Amino acid sequence: MGAEKILAVDVDQNAVRIGCSNAEKMGVKESIDWIVMEVGSVRGRYDTVIENPPFGVRKRGADLKFLQKALEVGDVVYSLHKSSTQNREFIRDFIDKHNGRITAVLENEFTLPRTLNFHTRMKYTVNVDLYRIVKRGRQLE
Repeated sequence: MGAEKILAVDVDQNAVRIGCSNAEKMGVKESIDWIVMEVGSVRGRYDTVIENPPFGVRKRGADLKFLQKALEVGDVVYSLHKSSTQNREFIRDFIDKHNGRITAVLENEFTLPRTLNFHTRMKYTVNVDLYRIVKRGRQLE
């Protein structure tokens, strides 16, 4: 999509290995630096952050450290969160308090396959909201 350089971060070594393999198959491996680390360790400044944080259902607020870090390091953030009226209000307030401005919210369904030991179904469909957030003071639309 035109990015000169991409930093891909995940705490799961297997996810990074799969992502690296997929990037090689797509011919974009040289543009991506893959790193296994906690999101809190990310430093620097980035034009765009795209994230799919934990939904914060199993561990309340688990998504917030990801969103806070994205707002800290990124000019534009795309962030996926579980959809509900209560979540939307909470996330809007959180973004506002962390110097962000929501420019779009897209509603969709997200199907999760059974991949973690606490998953009880073979797949589960979740209503989600994809937020586009711009750091206040930036003229990006």
